[in-house]
Amino acid sequence: MMRSAILILLASVLAVGCNYTKETDVPPPVEVPDSYSEGAEVPPPPKHEAEPVRDARWWRHMGDPTLTALIEEALRRNQSVKAGWARVRQARFIANQVRAARMPQIGLAGDYTIGQSLTPVIGKVRSQNATGSLPVSYEVDLFARHAREHQGAKLDAQAARL
Repeated sequence: MMRSAILILLASVLAVGCNYTKETDVPPPVEVPDSYSEGAEVPPPPKHEAEPVRDARWWRHMGDPTLTALIEEALRRNQSVKAGWARVRQARFIANQVRAARMPQIGLAGDYTIGQSLTPVIGKVRSQNATGSLPVSYEVDLFARHAREHQGAKLDAQAARL
């Protein structure tokens, strides 16, 4: 009787661990009307394709050495921008590290020893011992724990860019 009660309790505890994690619902995109009731007298902007940005340092094309010097000095001294980029890089590295937990883990280990001993019966004995191992492991992501951690780390990396 006691054994069956323990088995029922164990089965119920294991069944609780098999719950399904629900995907978060993404709201549908908002439709933008072609025109609004106010501001109809403003003509639409001319349609043309934008040129791709060739140089991120656009201010150099202005030809003003004072402007170039001011902006480059501001970029050099602006610690908050540097800290922001550091946070973005850190979040990307964390996302890559979390993603690595979803991959198989492979290791390599080796050892080589040489020994010499002196015994009264045999005399000098020399020994060599070499060992090696190649451990491989993979954790099956049965309940999507690693997938959710990776998704969260990617979202953190996207949020760090804002």
